[in-house]
Amino acid sequence: MHFPEFFLDGLRHMHEDDRRESFLRATWERREELFAWVASDAYLAAHFHARSLPSFLHGGSSSGRMVVMGINPGWSEQENAVSEDPYKLSSPDAYVAFHHEFFDVFPNVIRRGRRPSPWFTKLGRVLSGLLGETAPPAVQRWDFLAARATIQDVIPFNSARDLTRVSDIRSNATLSAICAATLDGLMESQVRCVLAFSKQGYALLRPHLSDREDVVLTDDRGRRVAVSTGRLGSTPCILVDNQVLVQPVIPYADLIPQLRAASARFRGALLG
Repeated sequence: MHFPEFFLDGLRHMHEDDRRESFLRATWERREELFAWVASDAYLAAHFHARSLPSFLHGGSSSGRMVVMGINPGWSEQENAVSEDPYKLSSPDAYVAFHHEFFDVFPNVIRRGRRPSPWFTKLGRVLSGLLGETAPPAVQRWDFLAARATIQDVIPFNSARDLTRVSDIRSNATLSAICAATLDGLMESQVRCVLAFSKQGYALLRPHLSDREDVVLTDDRGRRVAVSTGRLGSTPCILVDNQVLVQPVIPYADLIPQLRAASARFRGALLG
């Protein structure tokens, strides 16, 4: 089946506020075409949920904000099949709201009163440390993150099982094209800085950095975490080769001050 060029074009212009909504609406209107395309590709069909609409940005406009990059969103029976997917599929307006008003819609409508995603609340805690601010209480970290960052995945499809790896992207022409379009859009954007806090995000983005500086942080137990800073296009970028957010064995209080020091040259970009 012909690769949907409108999809790649939308990724290239994802950070343009005047074009993003029309692309989201077109994606919703052409969802059956998109589902059929995913199902027709043996690799995509095996790795992604064929009838789960892609998630492009969490938190709306990225202009002047930090963007935290992931590889691709995960999937769970409770949070996706039961709540998130039906919401996105319900109408084009809901699909737009899911992206533009994510931090309001997701916990209140999709989660139906359940506590917000622990991944996002941990991200709020790490960002507070990176910015040199007092970590907010757990119940306030969702709002702290919402006020400061937009979340984007390089591959916007939900995994059917394991999350996508850099080796998958490099070995698959379709994923490579999606990745290239996503990065093209990011490098042409007006975002303040780009952050990644995972081994896969580090490995994917690091080769694209110019003016790169590499350091290795070591905690008080001798565990090492690689950090690279540089520019993605003209945008300051900070990459951490470890899932600081979700690895409780990595001591937050020990590594975050080191991470703040390692990224000191981009302090202005972080603080806006």
